[in-house]
Amino acid sequence: IRIADIRKGSYMLSVSLKDGSKIPYPVFVAHGEDETVSLDIPETIPPGMAYVPAGLFFYGGEASRFYRERRIALPAFFMKRYEVTVAEYLEFWKSLSDPALKAGCMSRIQFDSRERRYVDAWDASGRLLDPRLSQDYPVVGITHRAAEAFCAWKSRQTGKTIRLPSAREWEKAARGVDGRRYVWGNGLDRDFALTKYNRRAKKKYPYWAPPGKFKLTDVSVYNVFDMAGNVREMTSTPFPNSEAGGETFYQIKGGSGSTPDVFLPCSYASDTPVAPSDIGFRYVQEIPAK
Repeated sequence: IRIADIRKGSYMLSVSLKDGSKIPYPVFVAHGEDETVSLDIPETIPPGMAYVPAGLFFYGGEASRFYRERRIALPAFFMKRYEVTVAEYLEFWKSLSDPALKAGCMSRIQFDSRERRYVDAWDASGRLLDPRLSQDYPVVGITHRAAEAFCAWKSRQTGKTIRLPSAREWEKAARGVDGRRYVWGNGLDRDFALTKYNRRAKKKYPYWAPPGKFKLTDVSVYNVFDMAGNVREMTSTPFPNSEAGGETFYQIKGGSGSTPDVFLPCSYASDTPVAPSDIGFRYVQEIPAK
């Protein structure tokens, strides 16, 4: 299919599959550029996952702390559409037989930032210990190592390679290919996601919301949800020169119900040495090279 004399800008192809589902395929055409798109579509997409095609996208930029904006290429991958919930994580946690590993993978919650005390999210049977928690909420209060252990368990369950996304994969899944500043475009709107200054949303969801509650606004062009707000998310990418005292500081992407506007740009990344109660995760599934 050839389309002549198209204006520069951002476009969306919609690919219809035999089973009736559709795959969004964003395309960016620069000034004076001929863009060739080869539609390489997987035969099946795993349940609960979104397909992010291979190709160029804008990475970094003004809001990034370390990377200037440039176009880079990534292979295709599947991204979990929603953040991992407490219920999903508990299935993994209950499967652990090593008491030390089970203790290390416990979710520990801090409800008030003025308190230094963290409390266990559930008891030995997996019963939630505080009425403010719900199995529908994204799991928080776990370490980076615990999230990696969950991904390793999920890999064994599925027979596929499942892992934390790299910062580049996360950013492409959130940002698409046109270099937009926010998940939804280039204009700031605090009402589009669960963040600190979305007062109406915070009244309804003081800490966290079930993933997907902002499905009309906090959703990427690939139909991946809550990449602007709800909880910040772990990646597998360390910050440059971040290792200190034997500890590695990994990039954390997105904003949360506890963060201000500065966390909203897709290229921004934060870091923290502990496991605060506004950080969760989602995972990617690798697509084997042909």
